[in-house]
Amino acid sequence: MTGKTVVVVVLLLGQVVFAAQIQTYSERIGPCWVVQVHDGDSISVRLPTGKVASIRYLGIDAPDQGELAQLAKERNRQLVEEKALELAVLMVEGEYVTDRNGRWLACVLIADAPTMPVQAILLREGLARLEVQGADDEFSLCWESEFFQAQLEAVRNKAGLWGFHEFCADQDFLIAAIRFWGETEEVYLVNRGETAIELAGDWVLLDESAREPWMRGEEPRNMIRFSEAFNPSCTLPPGGTLLVRTGPGVLPSQRKAAPQGCGTTHVVLNWFGNRMWNNDRDVAYLYTSAGSLVCSYRYPWQQAP
Repeated sequence: MTGKTVVVVVLLLGQVVFAAQIQTYSERIGPCWVVQVHDGDSISVRLPTGKVASIRYLGIDAPDQGELAQLAKERNRQLVEEKALELAVLMVEGEYVTDRNGRWLACVLIADAPTMPVQAILLREGLARLEVQGADDEFSLCWESEFFQAQLEAVRNKAGLWGFHEFCADQDFLIAAIRFWGETEEVYLVNRGETAIELAGDWVLLDESAREPWMRGEEPRNMIRFSEAFNPSCTLPPGGTLLVRTGPGVLPSQRKAAPQGCGTTHVVLNWFGNRMWNNDRDVAYLYTSAGSLVCSYRYPWQQAP
């Protein structure tokens, strides 16, 4: 049967290229049975027809090397082996969408638990990270909310990747995820410390294009001074999430308005209507106003800058 409708353009997972907007559907196929677990984000399955197909997990990227790559592969094996699976496979004009290696792009669900994709479990345990590249304004990731919430949970718990130094393991306030596609861009920052954070204090959020100009003392466009945005005061309690929204989807009446939810575990800041985050690759930096780097979030995370 045909599931939710999405649109994919330009580049998906760095591997699928479309020259123009193409209406894409997600078709559910099952039950399927695992023939081989290749790593933390790909498998081969036997379809109901008896054909064997290679599957690349849509929307995530598991580690390619090291001990955590082995842990991700083993956890993936535990989740899917000897289980009846359902695939939500992307389709374009009646054809299954494949990556550059010929693998179908799909969300993978265990048939007896069809509301939580395997991807979300791997994200929640810090054994993969959200990874979608080049999606345009119309793109909608299957189970998008569940994916983001799973990654935020991993960040709070310092699970898997998020316990490593390069993922800001020593920081209580850090960038946890970026939704850079769509009319409204969203950056998620998490307070995983034990005390409330004063957001109107010593923080600056900026992208890769703004970093060098800001370090030279300039005031580039793609930066947000928290002392200005949250003036005079706005606190984020322990365990809370700050959602910073930019892009044309932020209505003119909302732009640079007072933040919402101060003092609660869900603070929202609607800032400017400019697009801040590139769809192919970018880096989000959180600095102190004095120029000390607190945390960075790079995507795609396993490709060299």
